[in-house]
Order: sequence, then structure tokens, then C-alpha cells
Amino acid sequence: MLENALKSVKEAEEKAAAAMREADAQAAAIIEEAKAKAKDMKDETGQKIRTQKEQAEEEARQMSENSLKEAEASAQKEADALRQLVEPKREEAIEAVITSLV
Repeated sequence: MLENALKSVKEAEEKAAAAMREADAQAAAIIEEAKAKAKDMKDETGQKIRTQKEQAEEEARQMSENSLKEAEASAQKEADALRQLVEPKREEAIEAVITSLV
């Protein structure tokens, strides 16, 4: 009877040890999976940040180009207006120079 009891205890210890090994293996697998998911999430977040940065830079460049085009158009309008304002007096200025030379 004592032998049966000792045998039962030994079997229970072996089962418990096997269960602990299995639990340790499962825990290690869960940890590795969590690490892999965390790395994927980090990489994905980094890519999203880079994409958003590139989009923001492109938008800023477009806005800058648009502002430059608007400023160029405005300057051209002003130059055209000045030319129209000066054109009628051009003949007078040429005659004045010729008169002063003669």
C-alpha cells in the first residue's frame, strides 16, 4: 500500500512537472508572439508617421508654389499697370530728351 501511495505521488509529481514544462513553453510562445506583434505595430506606426510627414511636406511645398505663383501674377499685373500708365507719357519723354539734345 505504501508503494502504491509513493507511486501515485511520483506520478502526480511527473504530471505536475510536465504541466509546468507545457505552461512554460506556452508562456514563451505567447511572449514571442507578443514581441513580434509589438515589432509589427512599431514598424507600422513608423511607416504611418513617415507617410504623414511626406504628405505634410508635399502640402507645404504645394502651398509655397501656389503662393509664389500668386505673388508672381500679382507682380506681373502691377508691372503691366505701370507700363500702361507710363506708355502715354513715353512720347513726351522722348521728345523732351530730343529737344534737350538739340
